[in-house]
Amino acid sequence: MASSDYINYAIRPNKTVERKVIFEILSALTSIYDFSKYKYVGFGAVWFVDFVLAHKYLFIEDMISIEKDEYIARRAEFNKPYACVRVEVGESDNILPELLYDECPFLIWLDYDTSLDGPILQDISTLCQRVQTGSLVIATINAHRNSLPDKDPEDHELKDLEERLRYFAGDLVPQALPKEAVQASGYPGFLASLLFRHMRRQVRKAGREDDRIVPLFNIRYKDNAPMITVGAVIDHQERAEKISEMLEGKSTIPRMDDSEQISIEVPPLTLKEKATLDQLMPCDDAPIEDVVRKFGNRLKSTQIEAYRRFYRYYPTFGEVTI
Repeated sequence: MASSDYINYAIRPNKTVERKVIFEILSALTSIYDFSKYKYVGFGAVWFVDFVLAHKYLFIEDMISIEKDEYIARRAEFNKPYACVRVEVGESDNILPELLYDECPFLIWLDYDTSLDGPILQDISTLCQRVQTGSLVIATINAHRNSLPDKDPEDHELKDLEERLRYFAGDLVPQALPKEAVQASGYPGFLASLLFRHMRRQVRKAGREDDRIVPLFNIRYKDNAPMITVGAVIDHQERAEKISEMLEGKSTIPRMDDSEQISIEVPPLTLKEKATLDQLMPCDDAPIEDVVRKFGNRLKSTQIEAYRRFYRYYPTFGEVTI
């Protein structure tokens, strides 16, 4: 069963924060890139949340949703929010090569349920070798240590995490596996570094000597399973330097690269708890528990700090009777 069949992607708090962070950074890049000339490709499912944001804030009017499940594809066709959205049915590794014949830059966000055992490495290879200069590639995958199958397609046992990693990712995995790679806290960061390594390798393999990978997103979040999102722009050195300078000049935007991953773990708050915390924002350091308790709030210091970091993106959900 596809996850979109039982998860409403619009109302997961950490995913919502992640999505807002990404589109804030993309919006900042409009001083460099004219996204209205881009083609957006993603997995819209039946909710199309990222498609709506890409259309509203980046003015993209050429959008394609890839759906491998025919049942979801039929629902997606019914639910697509704009006439400029086209639904393509099939596996991403089959659909993407056909789309890349179009001579335009792409903004592509592939939000997978799977991890390295899915099509991500093949899809990244296709994209990094073939998209036009100035294109952006973003991917989300499962970052749980136990998400990789413990048997190969021939039913041979893969005895531990290192063996599973080497089976699915080959020589992308360092010869000496870092200790943090097998730890729950370190695995998401290791997985992200592996994907960035794969991106760079594929750009070199394609002979794109003037292009480089500029990491933009390296995010860890968890609403159910732990997930990571990595993303980069493929562009010339000169424009890459301009991107770095522009982002460094925006103190409100979280800093990320292939070695620095941000973690989004906002606490579930009532409207009253959120409102009292907002009265203490913005601040460079999280208010101590005693200060927050003067407002009647009984939150832990870790929850206060997690909220402080992402309070501008914190979602408020409500029920509307129609």
